[in-house]
Amino acid sequence: MPFDLAKTRAAKYVAERPSLVTKSLNVGGPGMLKEGMSEPSVFRRFPQAKSALVAGTLTDSVALMIDLSPFSRVVSESTPTEIHRLLASYYDVTVKAIETHGGVVEKYIGDAVVALFGAPFRDGATAPSDVSAAFTAGRVSIALVHDLFGGQIHAKCAISRGQLFLGYIGPSSHPELTAVGNPLTVLFRLEDTAEPREIVLTLDTYKQIAPTFIKVPAGWRSSGKTWDETEDNIELRGVGPTKIMRCRVDV
Repeated sequence: MPFDLAKTRAAKYVAERPSLVTKSLNVGGPGMLKEGMSEPSVFRRFPQAKSALVAGTLTDSVALMIDLSPFSRVVSESTPTEIHRLLASYYDVTVKAIETHGGVVEKYIGDAVVALFGAPFRDGATAPSDVSAAFTAGRVSIALVHDLFGGQIHAKCAISRGQLFLGYIGPSSHPELTAVGNPLTVLFRLEDTAEPREIVLTLDTYKQIAPTFIKVPAGWRSSGKTWDETEDNIELRGVGPTKIMRCRVDV
């Protein structure tokens, strides 16, 4: 069935909030859209991290990626204006979920949102609780996207953890505050394997937070709060054989 934006909550959502795009997208100045972290927002929320980010810093961080499925088909069936409205509403709900759980939007890549959790955006070193926060932001986003688009479009997520360099990159005419490092490569490869409504992460990363999950009675389901788990062994391109956990979120 062709995607119909007019039949979703997103159409009304954007119409009622005309300033949505400038609030949810990373606007670095008049007429300039930046893909890296928004300096004013990050420095305002985490003043203690400013000096480290300006100088550039190596840090153990947790990365979360959220994107849409089936986005390519939706684009082929929609006008540019409809795509703009769709992405604006999607960014708004996912960014709120990320920030509510302590994360920072690192970049937008088309329909994908990449966010960071843990150091240097918290006091102390990155901990399993930051992986848990990323997982929660992901499952909440999956439920919100399902509700926003009436089940016509789904979100899917991946999570990785490891050492990243955070700082400015690019020419002086267009510097971006961003992150680089192998955990992002792993993140993108994991996301490639995710199915709609799934959160995919390596088994080692999942084991850091599994003991903190509250077990629910068999057969009990709640939108965005419960999920089914499946272990898998896959070959990640450029990474090699990898044991992962697939968590399919109930909506």
